[in-house]
Amino acid sequence: MTKDADIRVLGNYMFGFWDDTKATLEETLAFAKELNCEYANFYCTVAYPGSTLYTDMEKAGLIYLRTSMIIHRCQQLSNLFPLKQFQRRMS
Repeated sequence: MTKDADIRVLGNYMFGFWDDTKATLEETLAFAKELNCEYANFYCTVAYPGSTLYTDMEKAGLIYLRTSMIIHRCQQLSNLFPLKQFQRRMS
């Protein structure tokens, strides 16, 4: 319907929530493919100080190094989905 009306859709997807597993990451990727948006952005979830996500993670004891937390979680994601493999899977 949107394609017939020449409306282009952008999908934004976040990976790396504290409870994400390889299975949930696969589900998100499958959902992105199913939606078949003209454009898609994939982001590594970041819990910024002051955000609800940060507060929830802090209460759960999941904020352990404030400066390296972002780098560590993104590295975990890149180990699950190497960039070249991920690019091939989206095409």
